[in-house]
Amino acid sequence: MRFIKPVILIIAFTSIVYAGSLGNSFLGDDAAVIVNNDFIKSAGNLPLVFSRQYLTSVRDLASAGTTGIGAGEISYRPVATLSYFADYRLWKLKAFGYHLTSLLLHIINAILIFTLAVLLTGEEAIALPAALVFALHPVNTEAVNAIAFREDILAFLFFVSSFIFYTIAGKASGPKRVSCKALSLILFVPALFSKEMAITLPLVLILYDRYFKKQPVSKWPYFTIVAFYLLIWGVIFKNPNPPAAYPANSLYAGLLTMPLVFARYVQWAILPLNLHFTVTEPHLIVRHFRPEVLFSFLLLAGFLAAAIKMRKAYKVMSFCIIWFFLTLLPVANIFPLNQIIGMRYLYLPIAGFCILLPLCLHKISGRRAYAFIMAAILLFYSFVSMERIKSWKDNISLWSEIAGWYADNYSAHSGLAEVFLQEGRPDKAIKEFETALKLRPRSPELCYRLAGLYEASGNSAEAQKAYQKAIGLNPGYLEAYNDLAALYSETGRIKEAMALWNKALAIDPRFMTAHFNLAVFYFQDKQYEAAIRHTDAVVAAGGKVDPGFLELLKPYRKPAA
Repeated sequence: MRFIKPVILIIAFTSIVYAGSLGNSFLGDDAAVIVNNDFIKSAGNLPLVFSRQYLTSVRDLASAGTTGIGAGEISYRPVATLSYFADYRLWKLKAFGYHLTSLLLHIINAILIFTLAVLLTGEEAIALPAALVFALHPVNTEAVNAIAFREDILAFLFFVSSFIFYTIAGKASGPKRVSCKALSLILFVPALFSKEMAITLPLVLILYDRYFKKQPVSKWPYFTIVAFYLLIWGVIFKNPNPPAAYPANSLYAGLLTMPLVFARYVQWAILPLNLHFTVTEPHLIVRHFRPEVLFSFLLLAGFLAAAIKMRKAYKVMSFCIIWFFLTLLPVANIFPLNQIIGMRYLYLPIAGFCILLPLCLHKISGRRAYAFIMAAILLFYSFVSMERIKSWKDNISLWSEIAGWYADNYSAHSGLAEVFLQEGRPDKAIKEFETALKLRPRSPELCYRLAGLYEASGNSAEAQKAYQKAIGLNPGYLEAYNDLAALYSETGRIKEAMALWNKALAIDPRFMTAHFNLAVFYFQDKQYEAAIRHTDAVVAAGGKVDPGFLELLKPYRKPAA
C-alpha cells in the first residue's frame, strides 16, 4: 500500500506523454516483422519459433508477405516474436493494439526502475523521480514507438526483474533466499532471448556484490545460462547472414569511432537534443586519428575514473555510472555491428543515468530547489518526447525526418522515395529518387527505379534515358534490358525491342521474360517456329506459360518423328 501513489503517478504521467503514440501507424521494420510477414498470422507457425526456420536472411526480408521466410528476424529473439503472436491474436493488424502493448511494457519498466531505486537508495524522494526520468526520457521514444524494437523493452523487463530478485536474495535467508535466487535465474533466460544486450547481467551482479556485498550469491549458474544461450544463439540458431564488418572495414577505424559514439550516448542521456533515427553516418566513422577522438576518450575515461574514485563515499552514484557503460558493452562494436549507433541501444543502459540524476540533484540542492529542478527537467523531457512521438506517426514522418538529418545520404532519400510510392505519391517519389541519384550518380538501381516511375508518369523520353543509363552502368542488368525493350515495343519500335531482348538472352540464355516476350512477337509476326522455340525455352527454364498461348501454338508444332 505504501507505494500505490508513486505507481499511480508513474502510470498517469507516462500515459499522458505517450498517448499520442497509440494513434501511430506501423512503420520501418514493422512491415517485415508484422504487417507483410505471414509468420505470426498463423498459430500453426508457433512451433517454428523454436526451429531454424525462425531465422530470416537479409535477402529474404524483401520477400516478406510470403510463407517460409521465417519471423523477419536475423537474430534469434523468440520472446519478442511470441509477443507479436499474442498481439496478432488480439488485434490482427490494428496498430493501436501493438502500440498499447509496448506502452504498457514501458510503464511496467518504469515501475521496475522505481523498485530498483528504492532497493539501492532506500529513498522514495529519489526513486519516484528516477522512474519518471526513465518513463519520460526522450531517448526511450524509439524503443517504445517502433514496435519491431520491442525486444529492447522486453530485455529490460526481464534483465531488471532478474537483478531485483538477485538483490533481494542477497539480503534474505532461508526459503526466501532460495526462491528469489531461482526467480532471478529463471528471468535471466527470457532476458537473453529477448535481445543480446542482456548478456551483461552477470557482470552487473559482480559489480553489485563489490559495492553492496551482503550475502553474495554464486554467479556460476548465471554464467552457465550464458554458455547455454551462446550455444543456442551462436551455433544452433546461428545468424544466416554474412558477418557485419567494422566501420570502413577496419578494426582500427572501429576503435577510433566508438569513443565518439559513446560520447554521443552520454550527450543524449544528459541533454537529449538532436535526437533522430540513425542510419549509417559516414561522417561519424573515423579512419584516421582526429582531436575529437582524444577528447571523447578523455571524457569517457573521466566519467569512469570519477565513478571509481567516488566508490566508497557515493556507492550508488558510482554503481549507476558503471552500470551505464557496462551495459553498453554489447553495442561497443567489439564484435562488428551492422548499425554502430542507435537510440534504442540506450534503453537498458540509461537506467543507471535515471537513478544517478535525481540522486546527484538531491545531494547538492535543498528540498524546494530539488523539487523545482526535477519538475523542470521532467517537463522538458515530456515536451521533447511528445515531439519525438510525432516523428513516429507514420513512415512519411519518419523518413522525412531522416532525409532532413541526412541530406547528403542517398539511402535516406531513396528510402523516403519508396515510402512515397507506398503511399501513392509518385511525383514526390520521383523528386526524392532524383535527389538520391545526384548523390550517387553511378547507381544503376536508382536509374532503373527512376526509369519505371518516368514511364508510369508518361515521360517516355526520360524513362528511355534512365533505362539506357542503368544499362550503361551495369551491362548485365537484365531487368533494364527487358523494360526498355517493352517501352520500345509500346511505341512501335519493335526491331529495337527485339534486339534488346536478344542482347539480354546473350547475357543469360535462361532469362525467361525475354524468351516469352520474343515468343509473343514472333507469333504475331507469323514466325511460328521461332515462337515455339522461345516458348519451349521458358518451359525448360522452369517457367509457366499461359495455357491459352500454348493452345494457339499447337497447330504449328511439327509432329514428333
